[in-house]
Amino acid sequence: MQITDHDLKGYVAYSYARFSDPSQSAGQSLERQQNYAPEFCKEFGCKLDSSLTFKDEGKSAFHGKHISEGGGLARFVQFIEAGRVRSGEILIIENLDRMSRLPLEQAEELLRSILTRGVRIHTRSPWAIYDRATLNDAMQRMQMIFEFTRSHRESKYKQERLSRRWISNRDRIRKGEYHLANVPAWLTPKRQSGKVVGYDVDPVALGIIKRIYQLCCDGVGMSTICKMLNEEAVPTLGGAKNWGRSYIFKILKNRAVLGEYQPFSSVKITGREIESSRRVAVNEPIKDHFPRIISDKVFEQAQLSLNKRTVARTGAGTESVVNLFAGLLRDVRSGSTMHVNDKGYGAQLVSTDAVNGVGEAVYIPYAMLERAFVMFADQMPLDMVFPKDEGKLEGEIQDMRKRLESIKLQIVKIKAKVNDNLSDALLELLVEKDVEGKRLAAELEQLERQRNSSAAVAAASTKKILQAMPKATGDKLNAIRTKLRNELKYWIKTISILPMRLGKVKSAMVCVQLTNGERIDFRCSDDLVEWPKELDDRDVLKFAKWPKAIQKTHWDAVSMLDKKLMELDDKGMSLQEIADETEIGINSVSRRLKKLGRSRQSRRTLDENRSMTWVARANGWQRYRNGKRYYVGCGTLKKLFPKLVTSSDEEGTLAAANKWWKQFGA
Repeated sequence: MQITDHDLKGYVAYSYARFSDPSQSAGQSLERQQNYAPEFCKEFGCKLDSSLTFKDEGKSAFHGKHISEGGGLARFVQFIEAGRVRSGEILIIENLDRMSRLPLEQAEELLRSILTRGVRIHTRSPWAIYDRATLNDAMQRMQMIFEFTRSHRESKYKQERLSRRWISNRDRIRKGEYHLANVPAWLTPKRQSGKVVGYDVDPVALGIIKRIYQLCCDGVGMSTICKMLNEEAVPTLGGAKNWGRSYIFKILKNRAVLGEYQPFSSVKITGREIESSRRVAVNEPIKDHFPRIISDKVFEQAQLSLNKRTVARTGAGTESVVNLFAGLLRDVRSGSTMHVNDKGYGAQLVSTDAVNGVGEAVYIPYAMLERAFVMFADQMPLDMVFPKDEGKLEGEIQDMRKRLESIKLQIVKIKAKVNDNLSDALLELLVEKDVEGKRLAAELEQLERQRNSSAAVAAASTKKILQAMPKATGDKLNAIRTKLRNELKYWIKTISILPMRLGKVKSAMVCVQLTNGERIDFRCSDDLVEWPKELDDRDVLKFAKWPKAIQKTHWDAVSMLDKKLMELDDKGMSLQEIADETEIGINSVSRRLKKLGRSRQSRRTLDENRSMTWVARANGWQRYRNGKRYYVGCGTLKKLFPKLVTSSDEEGTLAAANKWWKQFGA
């Protein structure tokens, strides 16, 4: 058993675990780190907060990815700043190199940002507890400096060693002395005595790739190629479920089909707070390293075809949109992800499978979904995102606060009596109430801790960001939207969507599933429309179990505005009169009526018995000829043809209107 001078009993502790290589997830690294925290808390009487477990899987501490936006340790620091993690509480980590492998200055700055706020850090190896006083303790500070320096040098040395080894291998590849184990999907490494000595071409993959190049040379687009391969159930090369447009593009751009191998290297990007790198080509490509499967002529023709299609699309694009829901959207019809697709008509959401030819592609405006989501998120009560078993906590907290206020009031009254008449009975009662008040305060604090889960903090942060969004512009707006996207992932599990068309109105049924198991259902459309009664009370998540008759994405419907336009048009009103009535532009009225099959010619109700069109609102008759409008009112007709007018309505003035047109209009 370890001995410590620190008072740890009763304090809340948090666990943090990290590993750099994603392949370590199959091992014991994460389990070993997370299992230690309960052991430590049990030994020293701490309370492990299991609602907040911080971890960074596959994130490098050498490059600082764990403290960048979305990193687990970055999240912990945010919780300290927000007051969710309080002074005296403990962060449990395996050793300091789990926290940082950055250069000493940056590592110390990170450690100081935690310790100066009163939060303590416990490391298992070497066994130590660091607090604010540690920063002024020469021995402990030297130990920290040693650990940070060792871990940074170790990672740097490993990086340099791998870099030197790779440079050596590149030279050997150029001489033909070394072959790669990681090869394009159409090749298989040929081994002798465990070493790769060459490559074999997969005949099935070869046929697929040649077909892709031929289709591209024939002018077929990548999306169409995807649909063809998926419809014919052609097996994919990379192990994916379906063919994707991006993978087709990679195949068409990959010069490995010509037998070339292009070495790459990571280059550091300077001028950033956190060190990062990007992949760049190194020297000239190595010719004839792989077996050639495509001729130079076919490859060049495919590139020319790709470039032509790219140039044709230039100018149609719009300003990029930060998709707030990236990674969260699912199409309930197939279960595939949905992504933003912008071909110049505004950002549209569409199923990835549908774009690749699997199922029907139904596009819905991204802005429509975002508007609806922002509306409900802004008005959503925070207790909705609390963990399910904590949903009742708000009532318990309010009840506890009332009881605590009652105790405080009783203490004030008892103290007043003690001042007037000191007695043992009053003193005992005062002590009793004081103890009870402290107990209630401690219980209240614990309930509030349980309530303030990670999801609740993220939801509260979401509300603040939504309030700041309308005032932001340009790069600042993009930065805010990116931050909001990261926050949503902490309290939203999935957003399931059934895209559909109600007539010509783009619409969607949406189910937002929260991390606590709760859900929020809503509908949205880009115009006011009457929804089919068959969809009432339908669970969008159970779409597969709906009756076949309503498992469709296209419904006969007319928007509320279109209904109004047709009603006014049936009354014989002019375009300008309809525009004035509906308060929309005359050009919009004309376009919408034309889409409804009501062209200007069809709107003129002319037959054998009628020379002009009745306009009920104006109480008269009108007709267009050579772009000119002719109009006559009932009063004028009565004066000109009193014998023909029987009443001041359509039927009573029809004969007079026909005669007026023959004399004055024609």
